[in-house]
This record gives sequence, structure tokens and C-alpha cells, in this order.
Amino acid sequence: MGRALAKRAQDRPPARDLLLGLLSVRGGGRDDGGLLDRGLSAAAEVRPSVVVTSPPLGAVAERVYDSLSPAERAVVPDILLRLIQTTEGGGDMPRTADPDEVGGGRPGHEAVLSALLAAGLVVREEAGVRLASAALPRAWPRLREWLDAERPGLAIHRRLGEAARLWELHDRRPGDLYQGSALEIARTWATEGRRVVTLNPLEERFLTEGVTMAARRVRRRRQVTAALVALSVVAAGAGVYAEARRRRPWPSGRRWRRTWTGPWRGRWRCGPRACG
Repeated sequence: MGRALAKRAQDRPPARDLLLGLLSVRGGGRDDGGLLDRGLSAAAEVRPSVVVTSPPLGAVAERVYDSLSPAERAVVPDILLRLIQTTEGGGDMPRTADPDEVGGGRPGHEAVLSALLAAGLVVREEAGVRLASAALPRAWPRLREWLDAERPGLAIHRRLGEAARLWELHDRRPGDLYQGSALEIARTWATEGRRVVTLNPLEERFLTEGVTMAARRVRRRRQVTAALVALSVVAAGAGVYAEARRRRPWPSGRRWRRTWTGPWRGRWRCGPRACG
């Protein structure tokens, strides 16, 4: 036992000799390895003959994807990308999402979400659903391709979803709708920038209402502008007419008087001698 405390590694006994020494001391006598050999034999009897290993995470995801119908496969990226939070530095982190955001009452999404939950790729928590493993985007090449294709617009989609949920929480007040540059950015992404991500019913309604209100404002602005132009034209015409009346010379060689009776009451007319 003293050799086990030697400073130099080459002076220390092998682990097997050290173990045998401990067993001999504990058993009160010397054991040349019989006890150790019997222990190894006993362990071999209870050791499973076949070692069970878990399949790779990417292989599990691909197998689940292949088991779905073509229509259901188209839903998978929309669900999984909602559960990933991208950062400016290119890092990707799991994100917990409300089931209503992921499913949105769409039967196809609900069925695919159930399949992902059953396969252990997605887990359900009290706050919502999330990826079971943060390594899934790296382990599954197909998900990585979807993520790279949608990465430029995922931040826009995330802000759109948050604004739509706030609009719903505030009883869909018109003041919470997108307008201006925010509306234009979201509309352009939804119509031209999306690849595999879709809008859930709430997000689609939110964006549609915003576009409708913007169009209504444009029409109202045009009507006001047209009315102002018309008023300006009328005012200009009235001014020209008044100026023309002011500059018109009075007839010469006649005497004019004011009458207070008859159809000419309160008007100027020439007298009978002057007009005769």
C-alpha cells in the first residue's frame, strides 16, 4: 500500500494489484485474484448481451418527417421555426411558444404538432411548447436548410406575431395596427419574402386589417385634397369675378337714382329724363 503513495508514477503499482491488495487486507488473508475474477464473472452474467443505443437526433427527425403526408410535411417547418429564436450574431436558441400561435386552430398544424410531441422532438410545458433539444437545428440538416432560407425574415415574423397578439389582447383596437414603414416591411415580407413559414389566422387578420386601414386613409386623404382643390378653384373664380365687377366702368351720360318701390326696390336705375 505504501507504493501507491510514491511520488513517481512508475513506482506506483497497477490498479489491479492495488485492488487485490485492498481485498486481501479486507478479507484477512491473501487473494491471488480469485475473488476479483469471480466478481467479473458474476457481472458478466447480468450484463446485457446487446448494447442498446439511441438513434441520432437527426435520424429520428427525418424518420418522423418521412412518415407524414406531403401536406403535413409542408407544415413541419412552420411549426419548428416558430420554436427557434435567432440572434443578430447568428446564434439560434430554443423558444417557448403558445400552442395557439403554433397551431392557431388549423387542423393540419395540430396533427403535425401531435406527431412531433409523440416522437419527442417537441415537448409541452406549462408556458407552451418548445424544442426538446437545442441541438436539433444542428443535428437535422433539413431544419438547418429551412432556417437559413427564412433567417432574413424571421425577426420580421416574430415582431409581427407579437404585435398581432397585443392587438388581440387589447380587443383589436385600430390604434394597435401596423402603419407606415412597419406595415410596409411586414406586407413586403408576407407577399414576397416568405419561403416555408405561413401566417396563422390571427397574424393574417392583423396584417389585412392594417392594409385595409392604410388604404382607407389614402382614400380619405385624396378626397380631402380634391375638396380643397375644388374650393380653391371656386375661391379663385369668385375673386376674379369680384375684381372684374369692381373694375367695370359706370355708364356715362345718364343720371342714376335709387328706387324704394316696385321690382327695382333698393337698386340703382336711371331716371326717366336721363334714360329717355
